[in-house]
Amino acid sequence: MKALFIEEQAVRAIAQAITFQSGEFDDAQALAEFIHTGNKTNIKYVCCRKFKNWGYIFHKDRTNIHSYVLFDLEKLNSFVEKDDSFIITVLQKVFKFALKRWDNYPLNVSEKIITDNHAILFPFPYTNLNPFKILINLSPDESYTIKRNIKCICVEDMGVGQFDTCTESSINIKNIRTEAERICTPIQQDEGEAIEIEPLQVTELDNIQKSINGFLDYYRWLPILSKKQKDFITRPLRGNERLEGAAGTGKTISLLLKSIHLIMEARSANKPLKLLFICHSISARDKLKMQMEIATPYKNILEQGYSEQYIEITTLQEWCTTYLGNSIGQTELLDADAQECKDIQFKLVRDAFLDAKENDYPTYKHLCSEKFINYINNTHDVFIIEALASEISITIKGRASGDLEKYRQLPRLEGVMPIEYEGDFNFVYLIYEKYQSMLEQLGYFDNDDISLSSSLHLASPIWKRKRIEFGYDVILIDEVHLFSYNELAIFHYLCRDEREQRILYAIDKTQAVGDHGLTNERLNKSMRTENGEETYLSTVFRSSPQIIDLAFSVLTTGAEMFRNFDNPLKKINFSFTRSEEQKSRTPRYIMLATDNEMLKFAFNHLDELAKELNIKRNNILMISADYEIQTKLENYAKKYNKPIEVLKRRGDYTSIEYANRENKYVLGYIDYVGGLEFEAVIMVGIDKGRVPKYGKNESMVYQNYEWLNRLYVAITRAKYTVTIIGNRARTFSPIFKSAIDSGRIEVINKQSI
Repeated sequence: MKALFIEEQAVRAIAQAITFQSGEFDDAQALAEFIHTGNKTNIKYVCCRKFKNWGYIFHKDRTNIHSYVLFDLEKLNSFVEKDDSFIITVLQKVFKFALKRWDNYPLNVSEKIITDNHAILFPFPYTNLNPFKILINLSPDESYTIKRNIKCICVEDMGVGQFDTCTESSINIKNIRTEAERICTPIQQDEGEAIEIEPLQVTELDNIQKSINGFLDYYRWLPILSKKQKDFITRPLRGNERLEGAAGTGKTISLLLKSIHLIMEARSANKPLKLLFICHSISARDKLKMQMEIATPYKNILEQGYSEQYIEITTLQEWCTTYLGNSIGQTELLDADAQECKDIQFKLVRDAFLDAKENDYPTYKHLCSEKFINYINNTHDVFIIEALASEISITIKGRASGDLEKYRQLPRLEGVMPIEYEGDFNFVYLIYEKYQSMLEQLGYFDNDDISLSSSLHLASPIWKRKRIEFGYDVILIDEVHLFSYNELAIFHYLCRDEREQRILYAIDKTQAVGDHGLTNERLNKSMRTENGEETYLSTVFRSSPQIIDLAFSVLTTGAEMFRNFDNPLKKINFSFTRSEEQKSRTPRYIMLATDNEMLKFAFNHLDELAKELNIKRNNILMISADYEIQTKLENYAKKYNKPIEVLKRRGDYTSIEYANRENKYVLGYIDYVGGLEFEAVIMVGIDKGRVPKYGKNESMVYQNYEWLNRLYVAITRAKYTVTIIGNRARTFSPIFKSAIDSGRIEVINKQSI
């Protein structure tokens, strides 16, 4: 085709319907196929026709050819040869720009008017100085269009480098529109064949997707799933499978619907099926159970013994303590919740480290390596304690089984403490012994004790015989990136058949805060999934393009420094309709004179934002960057009678529900916000020296890694907008330099308030 003509009503339908937002939907793929081949097709809401080597896309039951978008395909080189996701992303970017122009809406940072007659669009996230862009002629053939009050834009070029804005379009505007008057007319029949019109309005379809926060029944989910999600959910089991994707791509709901689909198939075939669905925390488990009860078409699907097909939803720690029976009691656990348990572990390791640093380090440091001494002397205690907790959990307890000699001989993992000399090992092992002594005195077992003991039990001949009866046909694991190596080693033992394992797990490695050396190779080895099926979800359902652009910029800031760092936003699609983009705001970085003004502005801004977006204040999450800011926010709220609900653990959905009932502000420490989603996010205390916070030594590389994780998770909790607040005296956090330079975030210096 030489040109493509899309009339206004088709533009509006495609820009709004969720099944056209990404190249992973069937409707979007059918639209892209028309552009590839020119073959006539009818898709939801629109018809596609080719005539005289021109392509026409128009609405099935209403048209307006006085406003339209043109693509000059003769000048666009290989556009029609691009993949479906590329084509759909470009179409959506152009269509939403056209509607903003026609309806007088403001443009965002990726849409720029460069002359009276031309605009530039940036459809993809970028960090270099020469990104991919689209050139649009805002008024082609003015002598014809202005006289007839025609609103027309024409896509004339796309690619990198400089564009020539002086060349004229090869499209005869008058001829292509004249043909459109005859071709683009509402139709009910085509060549004797009835065209099925969707009874559901486009806006209604959109409302289904975005208002439910994950709570829909199985059959209402199906029409709004992407093709990759549907394929994953409905395809037959072929052994182990890995489901990977960025935040907000629907990994959890895909696992949930997969489990329901497997139950449905088993019941239809009258075959027994026993599923185990493992969550990381109690809060995640409780939310998933609520989602399951709404999504499943069957009653009592979670009750063992009710039928031969059922799902057991639990946490790994809960399953292990149940299995161990009399070996361990609930009162001997640090905490019943895995995340809470890890938080308590951190505090105990902190006490052990501070004691050893004061009383033992002066003696040991004469035997330690220079790198280790520099690390201890120049690194903030918080980061040393985090590294020690990982060292004790993964290497000393897990890999070395608590044996000092074995610990010394083990190869070092990547991104861990710089331990070289015997003195380094001895000092760290001393801290481990102090920590272990604390557990024994308190009468507690930690996560690692439970998982390692479980591994020993599950590797025994007794379980090998019992697993046929008590094991599971399929195991589904959500948020694998949050489990430790010791915990990962358990999963494959839980399968009923050792030779034919079926483990399905969801992962976003970039959310793994404190991920020490978790390579794909080690992950697959731990999960026994080296030859398993992999599905990568690339359509983001939660966050606006502006938010994903900001997250992409943050990740790219330091990603190249880390061999094992994953940037899941390199090639991403959006499922964000035009009405949602109208509610979206460019992210803002607001600097204030003092910390006290920062606190006051944070609460005031949250109230203003809630009013602007017409939402309750509990739909906006306030995030603290460190414990000092967290305490200051809590004290400020108490002093000025601001009703707040503080997140107590990662994915604390119970606190969110309570805040909703009581209309409270929601405040969360940055490590607790994963697994949640909000209309907007306000991050407080994001400035140089606090984000990231480190000393002057090589350990800052890994600390940057952790902060990239944290900020990625925090930013992607938001749907419509993100506001970052910092102290002007400290200046901006260096992690946001790229976002500031590229205009992905609006910088505002507030005067005293």
